Amino acid sequence: MSVIFTVDGEALPPYATRRQGFKPYVPVRERHFPTPPIVRVIIEQVAYDHGVKPVLITSPATWREASRARFDAMYRLRSLVGPDGKPRFSLPHIGWLLGGRDHSTVKNGISRWEKHLAAKREVEAA
Repeated sequence: MSVIFTVDGEALPPYATRRQGFKPYVPVRERHFPTPPIVRVIIEQVAYDHGVKPVLITSPATWREASRARFDAMYRLRSLVGPDGKPRFSLPHIGWLLGGRDHSTVKNGISRWEKHLAAKREVEAA
């Protein structure tokens, strides 16, 4: 039986399943592929900026505030660059870090957040 962990690193009870609305923040394979600390910092900062709980960013929640926070996290993770000037995280890796999403979902989220930022800049410029 595998163990599912929450944001705080505590193990969920065995009866807490996806059917009941729980989705693991830290997958079981986390033991082999640890999440870089910068990812947790970004998730917590985005959650604070948007007024949501960090676990909602990696959850399957589809309501507007959670989705916008998730798009912002995708955008911030993709804009991190390594010393060679290339993005630090690939689209599939970002999807894996944010709850096991597909790379095309990440690409769509980033483009939607860029459109949101462009619209926000137009309003501020006017």
